[in-house]
Amino acid sequence: MKLKQIASMALVIASLLFLPACQSAEIPQESGYQPITVLGVSFTEPPERVASLSPSTTEMILQFGLEDRLIARTDGCMLPDGIEVPSIGDGSDPDFDRILASRPSLVISQNSFSKTTLDKLNQAGVKALVIPPADDLRELQSYYIALATVFFGSEEGASKAKNAMRPLVLASNAIRIALADSETISFVYFLKPGASAATADTFIGNFFSCLGKNAAQGSGYQIDFAQAQETDPSYLFLSRPYALENLMADPGWAGFSAVQNGNVLSFDASLFERRNLLSLADVLLETAKTIYPERAEEIEAVLIRLEAEAVLSEIAG
Repeated sequence: MKLKQIASMALVIASLLFLPACQSAEIPQESGYQPITVLGVSFTEPPERVASLSPSTTEMILQFGLEDRLIARTDGCMLPDGIEVPSIGDGSDPDFDRILASRPSLVISQNSFSKTTLDKLNQAGVKALVIPPADDLRELQSYYIALATVFFGSEEGASKAKNAMRPLVLASNAIRIALADSETISFVYFLKPGASAATADTFIGNFFSCLGKNAAQGSGYQIDFAQAQETDPSYLFLSRPYALENLMADPGWAGFSAVQNGNVLSFDASLFERRNLLSLADVLLETAKTIYPERAEEIEAVLIRLEAEAVLSEIAG
């Protein structure tokens, strides 16, 4: 069952449970935008024209329904069907003269701006906001709150960020709860077999941690391959196009029990670059059900309960 279907079911349950109290609910009045400073940048009004220089920040803009304000993106930013936004080229080395030609009021990037670039943007009256890559869900939510605050203000921004993150947070929590009394797997996620792996201090490593123990020892995607062989995780995760067939063809991987048992799963690495929250939640749930088929129904049941509780809390709040 897809996450959208689960959320709809939970909403129906929560609505039925809360129906008697809903009649006296009051509709909150809108408040005006208040000047605010976010990640060191001051705003007196919501930006109207935004240039996004990374796939993840573009996803955040789209998540908040602000595609009408997105006037420039990079080649790596993916857009839904029906939405067209001009690309300013490669995000790793953006052409800021080209960006300025699109007349943005705000430029968002994952990477720090050089002093020369900042001076150029400041002279043009363009604000520059850096939203670094998050290393875990808590940090990701804090950045969602920061960006939402820029456009919607503190209170509404926090609410919108929480709602945006809810599918992924609830999916992770549901899996942890459902597996609490189970013997869980160990795993290593190799971005490139034998070269780099998602250690515990990385977003990918943290993302999969609800499934079991991350056996990748090290930091910053650096891992000792010999140590990984000695640890012998029960599952290996790979970034496509790498798959089980690639490992079976390489004698260096023959000693891994995960290869011998066929416990190798491949993932679209662009998901972790773009960080589309619904897609990430669905991937996490499907992976959990693949590894723990005997717990699949319980995972869904827990997720429906958590979603219903979240809806009730939102209605009551």
